[in-house]
Amino acid sequence: MAWWRRRTGPPSPQDAAPDPYLTPLTVGQAARLRVLARSAFAELGLETVPEGAVLRLADGRTLGLTNLARTVAGEPSVRWAELVSRHARVMLASFEIPPPDTLDAVRDTLFLRVLVAGDLPSRGGVRPLGGDLVQAAAVDHPDHVATLVQSEPIDQLGGWDAVAAVGRANLAALRAEQTRRWVDEATGAEVLVSTGGFFHASRLLVLAVALAQDFGIEQPPHGVLVAVPSRHVLAAHVLVGVDEAIVAVRNLAALAESDQQAAPGALSPNVYFWRDGMVSQVTTRGSDGRLSVDATGAFGQAMTQIGGLPE
Repeated sequence: MAWWRRRTGPPSPQDAAPDPYLTPLTVGQAARLRVLARSAFAELGLETVPEGAVLRLADGRTLGLTNLARTVAGEPSVRWAELVSRHARVMLASFEIPPPDTLDAVRDTLFLRVLVAGDLPSRGGVRPLGGDLVQAAAVDHPDHVATLVQSEPIDQLGGWDAVAAVGRANLAALRAEQTRRWVDEATGAEVLVSTGGFFHASRLLVLAVALAQDFGIEQPPHGVLVAVPSRHVLAAHVLVGVDEAIVAVRNLAALAESDQQAAPGALSPNVYFWRDGMVSQVTTRGSDGRLSVDATGAFGQAMTQIGGLPE
């Protein structure tokens, strides 16, 4: 018996398979979520069409379902309709807030935000960061965050350079709520972890400032391995030696692929390399489940400088 409606037998293998768009739901659970979401928005006067991880409105706007899927996945089925209805009301309220028309109007509430490119249905107003990561401007309202993924609002605020300067300055002013250090007993490889608010992981965009503020580390000469498993977590390893870096990649990958990926606010399961403000992707997980490490490019050059790549 499927847990959301009566059946005469067990769920089909297709229904029980992981949904390719709305993890951590199954295909059957994701189908139910889309039905509930469409119904909730229809009650508020918004007709939508499901497309993968979003609902699309007639005017082209999209309503993301990814975080909603992560929210309901951890709740009993009897609460799904209530949670979806609440989500729809919050989303509708956000539509009623007009976009900012001047940069001064949002100077204290505008931040840059790190996102995974594949999670965005529209990218006209975002900029590449490195690997599968992008950066976008976002306005922090009292009850929601409005991410400016279209180009028009960015142009209205004076263009990307002006917006990015304000967004980075506000990120640099943020502080961690908690910090800790993990040390591998065998190699001494250290992973630095700090946690904080909604934009905490986006401090990757001001990583030099974040490392200095959180851990007293100034100007790492060989670069930093970084993971951003969720928007609340920033993890890093400052390169000092080859053995330590190898262990750190494995530990950061484990953190990035942890159960935080199934929680609201999940970001990326990958590990990245940062040096002098430039970001590149280091790890990917293949369809066979194997973890691949790309030791070319900037990361490969840094590994050579600290002792040479392993055979």
